[in-house]
Amino acid sequence: MDTDSWQIVRNRFHTYGSPVSVAKMERVFDLLDLPPRARVLDVGCGKGEALIRLVERFEVRAVGVDPSPVLLLARDAATQRVSEGDVTWHGCGVDELDLEDEAFDLTICMGSHHAFGSYEDMLDAMIRLTRPGGALLVGEGFWQQPPPQAYLEALGTPSFHQNSHAGNLDAAEERGLWPVYSVVSSRDEWDEFEWLYQYAMNRHAREHGLSVEQEHEVAARRRFVAAQQRWGRDAMGFAVYLFRTPSAS
Repeated sequence: MDTDSWQIVRNRFHTYGSPVSVAKMERVFDLLDLPPRARVLDVGCGKGEALIRLVERFEVRAVGVDPSPVLLLARDAATQRVSEGDVTWHGCGVDELDLEDEAFDLTICMGSHHAFGSYEDMLDAMIRLTRPGGALLVGEGFWQQPPPQAYLEALGTPSFHQNSHAGNLDAAEERGLWPVYSVVSSRDEWDEFEWLYQYAMNRHAREHGLSVEQEHEVAARRRFVAAQQRWGRDAMGFAVYLFRTPSAS
């Protein structure tokens, strides 16, 4: 099995590629107030579940962008659930696309700010792409408390930086965005998110066995989960933010 196929295996049982429940996402969708045929962009769309559900609920015209092979799962799901042409998928980086400024009623970036650079870079880019009075739906990590250095070293990122929850909101308001709603992931949601990777790998191993390369990745994943359970549940947070851009004057 190649690396691309292995990424699909790892994500097999996740609905969303972030530690947030289906119920919480549905509540956020309830508050979007999108008109039919609204234009929606999702950068780092992964399996495409958010876009597909928005097409089903609001009949939006959607664009999904993700260089990951997991995008193949999005294409397959869309074929089964929405009409051809309702979603346009781009298997590349967002920087490879020529997207028009203020072209979208809603822009989404869930746990994928690295597609633009920093969290702040992501906000700047999404504001540019969103029409005046439009919405941004952002999923972003934050520190609940200063992380132990042992945790950062276990993650392999000893100098990893992210804001607090309040810092994420401040960065948005500093750019003229209006925070209108937010939900924060619970410990149960984090556990579900992390353990489903473990479950998917274990099930694949039982059904098909593992290559030497996959065994190394499974071992690394076990170390990651151990660090998450020991330190991450107290230090790492995740929130979904709904922001509005200022209306045109």
